Amino acid sequence: MRPALTALLLVLVTLAVPASADTLMTNHGFENGLTGWTQSHGTGGTAASTDQAWRGTASALLTDTSATEPVGLESGQVPVTAGTAYVAFAKVFPVSGRADLYLRFWSGAALLGSGFTPVSAPAGRWSDIQVKATAPAGATRASVVLYSANAVTGVTHWDEVAFTPEIANLGVQVENSTPNAVTFGTDAHRGVAYTVFTGTQDDDARFVAIDTATEKVVLSQPLEGATGGWAAATATDGSVYVGTYTNAGIYRHVQGTNTVTWRHKASGNQVWAMTPGRDGKIYGGTYPAAGFFKYREGSGYQDLGGVPVWPGKKYVRSIAYDDVADVTYLGTGSNAALIRFDNGDAQARKVDILPARFRDMSMVTSLKWTGGRLLARVEGTLLVFRMSGATATLEAEIPGTAPHLSDARDGKVYFVKGTALHAYDIAAKTEQPTGVDLAMEVSGFGWVDDTLVAVGGAENRARLFKYTPATGATRAAPVAGAPIMPAAINTIAGGPDGRIYSGAYLTGGMGVYEPIGGDGDDGRADLMHRGTISQTDGMLNHNGKLYIATYPGAKLYEQDPARPWAPRELLNLAGDEQSRPYALAGAPDGRVFIGTVPDYGRYDGALTVYDPATGGHRVHRDLIPDQSIVALAYHNGRVYGGSSIRGALGTTSARATATRFFVFDPATGAVAHQALPAAIAGKSTITDLTVVDGKIWGFAEGALFVFDPDTSRFLHVSEKFADVNPAYESSAQWRDADLRTVAKDPAHVYGTVGDRLFKIAKSNYALTTIVQKPANRALDGLATDDLGNIYYKIDGRLFRYAV
Repeated sequence: MRPALTALLLVLVTLAVPASADTLMTNHGFENGLTGWTQSHGTGGTAASTDQAWRGTASALLTDTSATEPVGLESGQVPVTAGTAYVAFAKVFPVSGRADLYLRFWSGAALLGSGFTPVSAPAGRWSDIQVKATAPAGATRASVVLYSANAVTGVTHWDEVAFTPEIANLGVQVENSTPNAVTFGTDAHRGVAYTVFTGTQDDDARFVAIDTATEKVVLSQPLEGATGGWAAATATDGSVYVGTYTNAGIYRHVQGTNTVTWRHKASGNQVWAMTPGRDGKIYGGTYPAAGFFKYREGSGYQDLGGVPVWPGKKYVRSIAYDDVADVTYLGTGSNAALIRFDNGDAQARKVDILPARFRDMSMVTSLKWTGGRLLARVEGTLLVFRMSGATATLEAEIPGTAPHLSDARDGKVYFVKGTALHAYDIAAKTEQPTGVDLAMEVSGFGWVDDTLVAVGGAENRARLFKYTPATGATRAAPVAGAPIMPAAINTIAGGPDGRIYSGAYLTGGMGVYEPIGGDGDDGRADLMHRGTISQTDGMLNHNGKLYIATYPGAKLYEQDPARPWAPRELLNLAGDEQSRPYALAGAPDGRVFIGTVPDYGRYDGALTVYDPATGGHRVHRDLIPDQSIVALAYHNGRVYGGSSIRGALGTTSARATATRFFVFDPATGAVAHQALPAAIAGKSTITDLTVVDGKIWGFAEGALFVFDPDTSRFLHVSEKFADVNPAYESSAQWRDADLRTVAKDPAHVYGTVGDRLFKIAKSNYALTTIVQKPANRALDGLATDDLGNIYYKIDGRLFRYAV
């Protein structure tokens, strides 16, 4: 008979997530003999062995030769919380007979309950085993027992014993320490750069002042309620202002103080640009309202020129001010316009001065009024204008430029191409390289005495670069004391090596988690690859490689996990005006299919086929007219796709009326459309497709459908989540649902939609919600590890559900 150890029933409910994650039991791999383990049952039959090992050189060996006496080996105890479900994992190598893995709960010396899982096969190889149970009332500690019952005999090796909550917060996976918005103190001799460091929904952005002489942070304060910020300006009265997202906040800092204060909310949800005006005023622009505002301490906030400031626009992305003429210039999108706004003349207030040949581009991303010229960057091309009233004369056109521009000094304006510093000579109307390589991404320029100071980052770390044109002297240095911020996770995937990869939103970088490896302390990333990879929008584990798709430019990279981290760029679809590669699927012959959202202001998404055998690719642009391709699945020689009527950011309304479900033949390029059932025919987006037992399962916003490709029939349609119907400009406009199967539970399909993690029974499509987060908190993304566990993300943290 087994000892009287109570097996506990697990009930799936909405759970508070424990702060801890994995615990590797003391001497979990038995490399130190049986140190940390004790004989819990029987008087012999336990030993350390080097005959077998899953990892390292040793394992624990249980040898039970008696049909009347048990053998047990017990770990040390770890803390638990009553009412929380826990899981113990181990690697087991059965030689013969049967054994059990037990999870026991304690209060002091009192055993309060337990759960167990038996194992007897497959013999002769290593397998995974787990036991799941809920800590009973009063439980404070737990232990793991490797056990052979008194009624059985057997020989088993054990290795790598770990313990975790059923739902585990694995914590931060990617960090970032690169500033975005930058402005400088008005006292040039002080040389302080004021910056904004990006946070997450759980971690406020920070306002950070950097002394450019000492290269150290001298002030760091949270911007309460803000996720990040792109806009900063120093007013003529010395006040420093920053504009933030997603709260469209205007914050003010008085130089010489240690505080930053909220002043006002602007229109929309993001302040994209700021510039100083006269008499302590600042001007700013917003998204998605395309608002143009002014703010002055004591006078307050005012929207100018109507909202939107120009018909059909979503962005005021850049802004510049001519103090002599009292004119503000607004770079808008999408599509691009360059608005001259006369602050002093209400009759001739607004006019678009952008040459017509640039107006089909996405937006004016940078503006600078300096040296008597207006400099405007449109999709990487820098335009230099001489203004005469409202007449703009184009003096120079410089391609391949980065966004940020310096103020003119000695007749020259400085900017970056690639990572090289270039100068534009205003009088000569010529551009020339300086021979200086910054080796960093610039967030902003400022002058301190006669030295040009660039603030930015490299490999997710804050840096300064100084260049003195008169002498050619340069200096590059990290910023001491720069805050290390958690980065929001955008995409997760299980890699060919069994690890979980997390690609960061906005900041780039890649976090790597070793399943059941002890992550989750957790305010810091454990393993992170910096640089190379920008914002990851999609990942695919395919044919032993990890494919990584990034924004902007819809780039595709390939990484072989067996080699050192060095993702190889395979293609770049910027030239095809594609931007966000959300959908990826793979064919057995190695081909990769990429579905994309187009560039800003556009509707014509694409399906691209990449062939690793040749290194070539073919872009099928506007395959579904005026729609993005956001869901793909490959099955039996065909690609099944789902579209979205939602165009790129910057579009104001849809051109198409409903999503399309289609079948693409890679051999011919032919597209066949499948008529959707009435319940989903009017949906705007199919947000996920996956192959389950030869059938195509998909979600159209909140509705589940199951399609049989052999009969071209829909086997099931049901509205599972009626509240999932994102507005046109919502963050979930192109993707939401994510579906996965796990071999551990062949009866269900797991998924995320909106703020829920769920499972659906294959037999009757019954829905069980596993986790539901508070409203307005996305719980999304889905990945699986080799143990059959489910991973999802909430903002900047990775979570795991042990199936």
